[in-house]
Amino acid sequence: VMVTGLYNGLSIMSIKDHCGSHITDLYITKEIVSLPDIGSVHIMIISSGDRRISVWSYEGSSRGGQMLDWISFPGPSVNIKNKEWIPPTLARFLPPDRIIYTGYEINNSLHIYSLTQKQVIKRYDLIHPVSSMCLSPDTHMIAFGSPNQILTLMDSDEGSFQEYHTHCNTLSSLTFSPSGNEFISASENNFHVWKYNERL
Repeated sequence: VMVTGLYNGLSIMSIKDHCGSHITDLYITKEIVSLPDIGSVHIMIISSGDRRISVWSYEGSSRGGQMLDWISFPGPSVNIKNKEWIPPTLARFLPPDRIIYTGYEINNSLHIYSLTQKQVIKRYDLIHPVSSMCLSPDTHMIAFGSPNQILTLMDSDEGSFQEYHTHCNTLSSLTFSPSGNEFISASENNFHVWKYNERL
């Protein structure tokens, strides 16, 4: 993974820790967050197909960043020839110090990992495998897409969820508006714009 400056195009960081596997997800916090013993930084998360996740602090072009944690989780062996689609490893930062992640496992699950405690502190069973994931700006709502054409909205505090069956293909992308009142779900041949509990 190469991190470059947006305005000058200069290389800031070269990350080789995921060599040997393809990158499935990249995420960086828009806002600066404050972590104990670390200070105020952006959080960057890199996920790869071998079910490994690296968490980095990023302090800007002048100082680069450093690895904060390395997360891995077990899963079944992969036979590419017999498996048409494998759930990607996906991860997001959940304030104040948590990482939520999901990926290819025996059972579909969502894990919440504490950067402070260095362990998984909560786990939710999911009905469907996850093809895409997005957090609302206030981080209280998590949206999941699945290869089963199902959109799931989940309360990140309570774990309650609601499903919507509106797409005809795998949900490949999800994103919330800056206000968090709307979000977009996209599949191969269409996209929907939503408000909570109703489609626009």
